[in-house]
Amino acid sequence: MNYVRKMQIKRLFYFLIPSAEKRSKLLKKNNFFYSMGENVHFQPRNLPADPKFIKIGNNVSVASDVDFITHDIIQKVFNNLPGGGGYSISPWLY
Repeated sequence: MNYVRKMQIKRLFYFLIPSAEKRSKLLKKNNFFYSMGENVHFQPRNLPADPKFIKIGNNVSVASDVDFITHDIIQKVFNNLPGGGGYSISPWLY
């Protein structure tokens, strides 16, 4: 089974867990985020596209319907405008 299929199955399994506490424990156990502190309550059923860029500290509660935007491509839009150019992604992201 390829990586994409495995991730789809994991996301489906995560989505079907009824309890936010159990979903939070699953995320921590599987190192889903870059790091995840203690006593984290993660309510959303939608998982971020690039969780490896997200660090969650201790004693954090994330409400439902919260979306994490981990990156965008706005520099490509600006660089393609007439007279545009020179825009790049901030070095602190790397």
